[in-house]
Amino acid sequence: MALILVPGSSLAVQSSPADELLAQARELYTQDGPAPALPVYERALSHYRADENRLGEAITLGLIGNCYKRLGDYGRSGELLEQALAMKRELGDRLEEGKTLSHLGLLSWEKADYQEAIQYFEEAIAIGKDLGDARLEGSALNNLSLVYDELGDYERSLQQYAEVLELYRRTDFPRGESDTLGNIGGVYLLLGRYREAMGYYEQALAISERLESKPSMSQDLGNLALCHLGLGEIPEAIERFDLALSLARQAGLDKETAVWLKGKGDLYHDIGRHSEGLELYRQALAAYEAEGSKRELVEALNELATVHLRLGDLAAAEEYQGRALELARSIGFTRGVAASLASLGELEWRRDRLEKAERFLREALDSALEIEDSNLASSCRTQLVLTLRDQERLEDALALAKSGVEIARGLESKLHAAEALYALGNVELLTGKPELALGHFREGSGLLGDLGEPEIAWQLAHGQGRALEGLGRDDEAIAAYKEAVRLIETVRERLREERFRSGYLEDKHQVYVDLSRLLLRLDRPEEAFSYAERLRARSYLDLLATAPSPRLTESQKRREMELRQRIRGLQQNLRGETDSEFEPRRRAIAAFAAELEQAEREYEDFLTDLRSVDPDLAASWSLSVPDVATVQEALSKSAALVEFVVGRDQLLVFVLRTEHFDTLVVPLAQRDLRSKVELTRQLIQQRNNSDWRFPAASLARSLIEPLESRGWLEGVQDLYLVPHGSLHYLPFAVLPRG
Repeated sequence: MALILVPGSSLAVQSSPADELLAQARELYTQDGPAPALPVYERALSHYRADENRLGEAITLGLIGNCYKRLGDYGRSGELLEQALAMKRELGDRLEEGKTLSHLGLLSWEKADYQEAIQYFEEAIAIGKDLGDARLEGSALNNLSLVYDELGDYERSLQQYAEVLELYRRTDFPRGESDTLGNIGGVYLLLGRYREAMGYYEQALAISERLESKPSMSQDLGNLALCHLGLGEIPEAIERFDLALSLARQAGLDKETAVWLKGKGDLYHDIGRHSEGLELYRQALAAYEAEGSKRELVEALNELATVHLRLGDLAAAEEYQGRALELARSIGFTRGVAASLASLGELEWRRDRLEKAERFLREALDSALEIEDSNLASSCRTQLVLTLRDQERLEDALALAKSGVEIARGLESKLHAAEALYALGNVELLTGKPELALGHFREGSGLLGDLGEPEIAWQLAHGQGRALEGLGRDDEAIAAYKEAVRLIETVRERLREERFRSGYLEDKHQVYVDLSRLLLRLDRPEEAFSYAERLRARSYLDLLATAPSPRLTESQKRREMELRQRIRGLQQNLRGETDSEFEPRRRAIAAFAAELEQAEREYEDFLTDLRSVDPDLAASWSLSVPDVATVQEALSKSAALVEFVVGRDQLLVFVLRTEHFDTLVVPLAQRDLRSKVELTRQLIQQRNNSDWRFPAASLARSLIEPLESRGWLEGVQDLYLVPHGSLHYLPFAVLPRG
């Protein structure tokens, strides 16, 4: 959104040095931004004070206040604008008073103090009408509309923008016309009507280029980039983001620089380049926090939460969500509140807290509909369908999914339509209609085209695999499952931070389970084992469970051990907070998450330094997926390796010994397994209580007894257990043996 600064002044045309400096500063501000203009304004101020020209001094003080506002120093800006307002009132210059009131309103808008902003703007509008000054009235009315945009009252703001546009065209004020065209485009951008938004932004850019205004050109180009991003036009979005960033940096506009950094971060996130996107988000977040840009800070926090959700870091996601929601509510930022609630709904869904997820999502959907944010509403519907599906409320899920697809097809965002089709296909599968489901999944994949959206792409490929398997087309199903794995691993390989490589697979393991299970059914056990191993492919976190390499020096061993123990301890603390049945303590989570991130970064630096001096050791720690023969060669005759893979409804078991390789599929729901493990752990922690033996015996009947009854563990003295999912938290030693 673009603000309007009221042009002109009440000074008579003179040729004094002060007036010449003021004119020079105005031109610099318009063309190059506040940073180069500020010292020239300050020189003009000194001259006006020397000349005892109080009106010139007051006008220049206000313009310097505007510079500080654009540079993010809101405290200094407020002081100067208040001084200017007091002087102009003392001098009785109502036109100048109105201009400063409008600028104070913009400062309040920047600080998200909307009621104060409305008061300032309405006072300025009244003065403009009394004086018959169309530019003052238009600028204040334009800026008042910015407030209603943030409050979600788009009908009112569009009506007011139309009035402003007419005022500016009647008074031949092209800069104001450009900014207002951009603001109208901003409303359509928020509503997901990207083509309409682009039309207004292109008109605004043409005027900004004619005026040679770098700040305005940066604003228009960045907004056009956001439109391209919404339409999935990635190369065009990148090009325009880069141009917008270059112009913003030239003009010294830190806030605009942060906005376009975040926008480009959104783009990288959408195409699966999460590490690069996270780095840009962090830069933007730091800038917003430094400047006190609360609305933008809410948006950045919500985006960071979404990325961490997809990377499996639920604790960090919850911390960002909590901050975003609290801040959005404190400033009355309706759109930010709705986005935060939607994100919290997805978090609770991932934690299998389905009733809480539904509450958050319905509240977010109602809010999104109220403010006419069609894209957010579409995302809420899709996530709500999946939540209802998991609650086994298939009739409700199907009705919502069908309406969601029809609504999403009417949007300009192909991504939202693809997501809605994925949700509908999932419900159709569960209602026994694989042919219909396959059609929905394939339509969604067709919509993606070259959008570069790997997150929904792998889900659609997985859905196609499940539908094809349901239709008995096993070879095609295997191909679809493998395509889903390829998409997942392409993104995973791009992740620079090793901790995310493990977390990224957390909600994607069912693809590997389904593929492995189908391969087992088709009597291809070694290939099935290979994909099971790829699910747990080694990363540095796996190395934490091993002893330090003997090739390390003593100091290196001590350092590695210290880091490993620190990371393990923090992981346990963090897991204890986030897995608690009670409301998690946000401050504790934030502290543990921050410490864990720092410890992991130090561990990565340690490994990087080690690899630089010992490449052979680095090679020995590289990613590898062992085959069956390799594992068998490493086992003694009295040893067995039992590997578990937890699926949604089944447990896959691989048993390797030197002379034979056996597999088993156990019908066991993931939810039931997790409940038994949690119950066993809770009861063990209670002193003088042997009730834990009952759930432990039940687990043994599912996990160990089927292997013993088949003779697969006969003569075994060394048993190596490789857990997965909730089995990581099971103390296997307490399980009774037959």
